[in-house]
Amino acid sequence: CTNVEVLPFAASNANGARTFNVTASSDSNSFFDHPNIGSERSVEVQTRRLDDILDGPIDLIKIDVEGAEPLVLDGARETIAANPAVALLVEWMPRCLA
Repeated sequence: CTNVEVLPFAASNANGARTFNVTASSDSNSFFDHPNIGSERSVEVQTRRLDDILDGPIDLIKIDVEGAEPLVLDGARETIAANPAVALLVEWMPRCLA
């Protein structure tokens, strides 16, 4: 892909650092303990608000962050307001949001 850039931080509601829980399953890592699988270890990751990194017209935002969806959306308020036609694709699991 020529229009993809990998950035060395996690999307959240604040710029800074946060503990990230790593599990044995690649689809269950999160800022929060996953209800179905225990964490094997934790690492500190840098975080950024989407409002501070996205620029230009935004057509689509996809979020799949195992319970941290409200944090990412909170950090994207300005981006969403500035792009009223943006499509949001948010995968969520009620147990992770608890």
